Amino acid sequence: MSIPIWRTSPSSIRATCPPARWGRNAVRARRRTRRSASTTIPSSRYRATGRTCTRPNGRTISARITASRSAALTPRVNYAYVGPQFTYLGYSPLSDRIDGRGLLSALVTLDMGDRQVTAYGTNLTNKDYVSGQFNSNEFYGAPREYRVRVRVAF
Repeated sequence: MSIPIWRTSPSSIRATCPPARWGRNAVRARRRTRRSASTTIPSSRYRATGRTCTRPNGRTISARITASRSAALTPRVNYAYVGPQFTYLGYSPLSDRIDGRGLLSALVTLDMGDRQVTAYGTNLTNKDYVSGQFNSNEFYGAPREYRVRVRVAF
């Protein structure tokens, strides 16, 4: 299952410099009454797309922002249960039996066309378990592990 996390069509944000004859109150009134793409910035200099508006009563910017990227977020959760089992043909319940265990793992992939980021973890509950035994030796399973993988196609 893939879930698109962002998909925007080309859009733009534009703002223009107010005329020099406007005072500070006129700029504020315009901002309150008309919610358009015009934006007032109170810093001393603000540069956007090569145009700088310099007014003593405030700053406005002229910018065009275009976004048209898409990505797919694919989550995956896995629960694996292994029931109790015997490790030797003698079937001694005291020395040859391993208890059952359930392990939880998860994976999330962000696919952006030529780039892919995957984060995953195994044994997320950090369960201690015996995965096998030989004679009187027990072999323990892997602890909780996290990994991140990045792929880039070029």
